[in-house]
Amino acid sequence: MQTRPFISFREFDEGGAFRPIPEVVPASALDRAGRIVLLIHGFNNNAHQADEAYSNFFAAQSRLGYRGQASLVEIYWPGDTSITGYHRSIPRAKTTAERLASLLRRAASRRRRLTIDVVAHSMGCRLTLELIKILQKQDRHIKIGQLVFMAAAVPVRQLEKTPLRSSFERAGARALSLFSPIDEALGIAFRLGQQIADSCGIDDSGTPPLALGASEWRATPPCRQLQQREAVNALHGDYWPGHRGTVATHINRHLGLGGTARIPDVRIPRQRFVLARSLVGGALRKIRERFVG
Repeated sequence: MQTRPFISFREFDEGGAFRPIPEVVPASALDRAGRIVLLIHGFNNNAHQADEAYSNFFAAQSRLGYRGQASLVEIYWPGDTSITGYHRSIPRAKTTAERLASLLRRAASRRRRLTIDVVAHSMGCRLTLELIKILQKQDRHIKIGQLVFMAAAVPVRQLEKTPLRSSFERAGARALSLFSPIDEALGIAFRLGQQIADSCGIDDSGTPPLALGASEWRATPPCRQLQQREAVNALHGDYWPGHRGTVATHINRHLGLGGTARIPDVRIPRQRFVLARSLVGGALRKIRERFVG
């Protein structure tokens, strides 16, 4: 594991549930500055995979000229419930949000004021919205600043006249959603996983479930705090590495991370989607056999 500042809610590096007491390294990780940028991974990432994703994020930002100007803290949570356990990751994301909110409230009370920015991927975006909902109810010393949602595994129905949307709008955050219509995970696995979650009474995502990170969301009424940009030809795993510089540049500019360089926009062939569909096909068949029959 890396030595960059992090908070781990994981019992084990792979699998397992929640550790009794979160691991905060260093102990002052949330006290180093009045503005903290949280990095939050998504579903089915063990600790090593999340560490690699965050390392890729730092590498992409470094290529843009980022030199550590911001106080970034990596979040590790037990979302690796197996490819067939997507529905179980939703309550785990909510529990992580509750425990993270508790840590942030204590940090804010020590500083009297704390601004939180977030870069989140996939189910980490749902976790972020749940976190905002909790903080809006419980702490006025915390300000939600800039948010970046990458391939958000958030049903758009959860953002239509719901507590998640109302708390997001009250927070006054400025959010950027990076989406891709050829995202294989959101186009296939997300929909099936959400249908299972709905049937189990865990969630209410509508029929068919549509992910915020899969296409441009045309909200009614419009959500003026949310800016949307297509990550052209991006697959689900392309975001943390910066997707040939385009995603990395959007994040750098949105958060004001201090980068000056610009990596050229390199278009990636759409044929990659065909390969991605074949790779996830076997896992999806297992899900259908287990839950659908």
